[in-house]
This record gives sequence, structure tokens and C-alpha cells, in this order.
Amino acid sequence: LTAVLELEDGLVRKATAGDGAVTGLEYGRPLAGHGPVITRVASPLGAVTEIGYEEIPGSPVPALAATRLRTLDDRGELAAPEQRMNVWAEGGRAYTGAGGGFAGEDDVFDQRTGFTYTTEVSLLG
Repeated sequence: LTAVLELEDGLVRKATAGDGAVTGLEYGRPLAGHGPVITRVASPLGAVTEIGYEEIPGSPVPALAATRLRTLDDRGELAAPEQRMNVWAEGGRAYTGAGGGFAGEDDVFDQRTGFTYTTEVSLLG
């Protein structure tokens, strides 16, 4: 398996598979003091996934959680129901993995901690 990654400003903007299929990535900065986050992924077949974020209330550092996921087909129409996730979770962890109590920086994904997370998105059907 071979892929070529194209970087711009240190961010992966395009991934080209061995067969020439291109996946494009766009980034945004929805929170001052937080680094860029992926806001749009365009698949080789024209489908697009859009990701919306909200600031995590009460975080000791600028922290975001993905709160909206929308997948559009190659015609720009919703391919699946829009998904909305709550930033907070009662007595536990939110869908995005962020806890409400923030016992320490282990609970926060930001540029200072060096922690990362991976989100896999796929369309079934």
C-alpha cells in the first residue's frame, strides 16, 4: 500500500493513494489559542464529511470537542442523518473522550500536552 501525503504549513492537505485516488483535508481554528483541527474531508468519490467543534466548558486550557458530523454524497446531499454529540457527559466521558471534570491534562487534547486522537469516519450502505 502506497500513499503520498502533501503538506502545507505542516498539515496534511492531500493524501493520494497508489491508484491515484485523492482525499483532501481542510482545517479550521474554531477556538483562539487552539491549533488547527480537521473540519472537512473530501473523499476520492466526491463525498464530503464536515466536522463541527465546540469549546469544552470549564477546560483549564483551550480545548475542543467534535460536536457535529455531517456526511454529504457527491451531489452535496445528506448521505446519512447529521450526528450531534454533546460536549458534556453526566458523570463520565463525552462521545469525543473528554471528561467533564478534567482531573488533569490527560483529559485534554491540546497542543501543549502532545496527546493526539484519531477519528475514523466511513459510510456504510
